[in-house]
Order: sequence, then C-alpha cells, then structure tokens
Amino acid sequence: MAKYFDRDTKVAYVEQINSGKLTVTEAVNELGCSRSAIYSWMRKLFEDGEHILPGSGHMKPDLEYQRKLEKENKLAFP
Repeated sequence: MAKYFDRDTKVAYVEQINSGKLTVTEAVNELGCSRSAIYSWMRKLFEDGEHILPGSGHMKPDLEYQRKLEKENKLAFP
C-alpha cells in the first residue's frame, strides 16, 4: 500500500538529509517509504524549491489557478 506524506513532512526530511542530520537510509526506515521516493523529493526541492511537493491532493499554485479558470470558463461558456 502506498504511503502519503504531507508537504511539511517531505520538506523537513529533505532538509535534515541535506544538513547531514539524517541519512537517506535512516529516513527510509523511519518513514517506511522507498529510497526513490526520498530522492524524488530531494530532486523536486532542488528544481522548484518554492512550490515543491504540494502534498497528497494538493496542486502547485499555478496549476490550481489554471484549474480554477478552466472551471469558470466551463460555467460561463457551456
């Protein structure tokens, strides 16, 4: 079964790994997720630090705004 973590948890673990307080192996053991998940979080933090890892069920602000506009257009122009 897949595990889902909120944005704050992901960022906190990546920051601890980057600062040397925690290893990837320790994070994997604590969270019960895969190494590839941790490395994916690290890559995403590096690529787009401001809006990374929105968490389960959430979107990046620009995507959320786009979806909102699409909904408004459907209502205005059926």
